[in-house]
Amino acid sequence: PEAASMEYLQSRRTAEVKNIPLQRTPNTVICATAGGFAHTREYYALLIMDAALNGLASCLFKEVREKRSLAYSTGVFVNCGLVQGITALHAGVEPSKAAEALNCLSDELDRVIGHGLGEEEFSAARLAALSSLARQMESVDAKLMHAQLALFYGDDPQESLNSQQIISNMSLNECNALLKAALTRSPRVLINAGKILS
Repeated sequence: PEAASMEYLQSRRTAEVKNIPLQRTPNTVICATAGGFAHTREYYALLIMDAALNGLASCLFKEVREKRSLAYSTGVFVNCGLVQGITALHAGVEPSKAAEALNCLSDELDRVIGHGLGEEEFSAARLAALSSLARQMESVDAKLMHAQLALFYGDDPQESLNSQQIISNMSLNECNALLKAALTRSPRVLINAGKILS
């Protein structure tokens, strides 16, 4: 398994960048892979990762924006639903910094796959994910959507309302194992959209 992980990481480092010329700056760079399916334990791990990698205190922001001054903004987009979703790290950058910023995004994905979230990072992100879910579950529409998704997957719709308990009980080791499985499931896609420098 360890050799397979190393082979995976090496293959991701050689992924070809897809350039999408657009008449605008700043450029948007994206490092994406397949996400997960809603209402699986993997989905809840991805929600925790979403909270960990978004925001001014995230390792992603500190590395790309503060330490290297490569980007105006950074973040992660996690989408899970009726079909397999997408996990995408993104940054807004000057065209001349696009390649270096893409490397940083890819390195951050490698960090999560290879080492997982740190203990403090995980604890803070789990609290943020719980807070976000609590606000979401105040909406009747959100509860109905979660119940419908659960029915679609053949699950008990009542279980879909226990998402906060699932996240509360998730350990750091389980979360990191689930993230590794989710983020290594598909090839990595690297995109540079904006002004393409020759």
